[in-house]
Amino acid sequence: MTNIVLKGNKNYYAPTEVEAIFQKAREKEGNFIKAESAIVKSLYENAKRNSKIGDKLQIVVDPMYIHIPEWQRKAELNRAMKIGNGYEAYLWDVPKVIVQNGKFVCIDGMHRLFGALLAEKRDVVVEIIEVDEATAIQIFLDQTKNKKKMSPED
Repeated sequence: MTNIVLKGNKNYYAPTEVEAIFQKAREKEGNFIKAESAIVKSLYENAKRNSKIGDKLQIVVDPMYIHIPEWQRKAELNRAMKIGNGYEAYLWDVPKVIVQNGKFVCIDGMHRLFGALLAEKRDVVVEIIEVDEATAIQIFLDQTKNKKKMSPED
């Protein structure tokens, strides 16, 4: 977390505040903002040709390339930091994004992406879901519907 400065002493950040932190990281890259749409298009098109694994489309991307929509839930800083600094490849599910208006937009995995950004991890695997935003939101809301939580006996 050496290059990212968080203001105040708070533990919860609204999605718009998290997006502002991501935006500051993008601004430090200078030309990225001007070229973002072209970069995202290139990454997405290359992924469609080379990175389809079964029915999944995955790419490696810098987390700063991903936008946090305002409808996401609040981010808990301690949780994000714990995830980013204690990254475990086999425990960390792949965050999900959509491509919208030339940008990658986080659908699931905001804490993982926020933690990766804060821990300055520049290579994160994400899954691109090829649906519109309304469908992606519904997928996010329904993802735990048919899953049973593990019990101590399990």
